[in-house]
Amino acid sequence: MKRSPTRTEIQAKAHRDSFEAAVNGCRRFARRFQQVRERAGMSIYALEMASGVSRVMIDRIERGDSHPTTFLLFRLAFAMKVSVWEFSDDPPPKAARRRRKARGARR
Repeated sequence: MKRSPTRTEIQAKAHRDSFEAAVNGCRRFARRFQQVRERAGMSIYALEMASGVSRVMIDRIERGDSHPTTFLLFRLAFAMKVSVWEFSDDPPPKAARRRRKARGARR
């Protein structure tokens, strides 16, 4: 007869699973950030000059070693002339899409 896992074993597995999901999320973000920078045609040095964010920090973000603040993400996105949503795999919220469509219709 198979025994039921203990509460501690269940908690340990949940912790491992959530840690693994967080690490995978950081790696995905890092790859996505680098892709956006390269698509914008910017080197790390050019992005440093345009955003005021150090090359070391940009490199750490691209390796997944650093978790940038929202403010930092906006500075980097502005320097690359992209939306912050470009860094995410998720689509922007519906409200942001509606505003973008409305702005495009007025032009």
